[in-house]
Amino acid sequence: MTIVERPTVFIQQQVLAPYRIPFFEQLGRIVDLHVCISSNIAVTGVHMQVRQIGNGFEIHNLTEGSFLGRGHQVGAIDLAVKYSADTLVTGGGYVFYLLWNWRDLARLKLAGVRIFSWGCDGYEFDTRKQWREGALTTWRRRIHHAYIGAMYKRFVDGFIGYSRHTAEFWQWAYGVDASKTSVAENALDTASIESHYHAKSDASARNPKQVIFVGRLIRSKSIDVLIRAFSNVCKEYYNAKLIIVGDGPERESLEKLAFQLITDRASVTFVGHVSDKSELARLLVASGVFVLPSYGGLAINEAMAAGLAIICARGDGTEKHLVKEGENGCFFESGSVPSLELALLKLLSDDNVVLAMGEKSFVRITTKYNLSNMVQRFAESIGASTKTTHGI
Repeated sequence: MTIVERPTVFIQQQVLAPYRIPFFEQLGRIVDLHVCISSNIAVTGVHMQVRQIGNGFEIHNLTEGSFLGRGHQVGAIDLAVKYSADTLVTGGGYVFYLLWNWRDLARLKLAGVRIFSWGCDGYEFDTRKQWREGALTTWRRRIHHAYIGAMYKRFVDGFIGYSRHTAEFWQWAYGVDASKTSVAENALDTASIESHYHAKSDASARNPKQVIFVGRLIRSKSIDVLIRAFSNVCKEYYNAKLIIVGDGPERESLEKLAFQLITDRASVTFVGHVSDKSELARLLVASGVFVLPSYGGLAINEAMAAGLAIICARGDGTEKHLVKEGENGCFFESGSVPSLELALLKLLSDDNVVLAMGEKSFVRITTKYNLSNMVQRFAESIGASTKTTHGI
């Protein structure tokens, strides 16, 4: 008789964001999955889901505490040991807690629990030189990073990056061996958006001169840069439109800026937060160009699934594999209004180019950077292949 064993995997996340649930559901078909979240943490603009049992995975609501200034989930290590976990995947910076709390680190190692770090890191830097100049500015920081690097190499079994950039950052910043790093490109369940794309594949259903942004309206998103650039673009193209989807503390000031700079108020629309997937898909599919002015990432995936041309600046590193210059979009200099204005003028000058780029975006996201591939690569990274033992 063959007994099939599923590895037990614990994943730590600060919040259970709706976009991450489909990933956990698919991964839960491969492993015995437990997701630990911090029920006392709220993230502005992220509409969280709190459930006791997920569809294919179990949720543990814990409290986030602090140890030597580092956040950790109280009871997470106890649960991993209790359930005889094969692997603990840390997110939200919780790996740093383990590297300083030797007691819990030793408990995991003695219990045979492998430790993996998962996420994005180092997206502010393009080279090791930039990182050294920006991060190693004092002896205290140098000692800290040297300690973290030594602990990474000795006690962390693997690193799963959202992008190749993150995997490379771990290698040149902390000296992590390349064999310990892997990439599971961050992805979303874009099925709903894809269906809208197919339903309205006729070019007449899309306005190539409609520009759209989707995300939280916070200062770090640099939406003011987009508004300032668009205010000049719409003078060149009177039929250009700007749709801003999202909500946040900067909404009032951004609306005031837009209506100061843009004479025709019909040219810019603030939609607010859109939780309904069909409504978001409708807005995206009706547009031609998506702009990500600053940090972010997953909104690009949604825009590509809707068949949009992409204009973006530096993000979380994932944009480097999602967007190919001149093929499905272009890049502009972060924070530069003239650079973004030039990129918008270039794309909006030719509707056919916008539509062609959008088609390439759709193919790129649905065939390569999709949720199924992310789940497969994540599972491979933690060695979650089916294990079998033989008995009577």
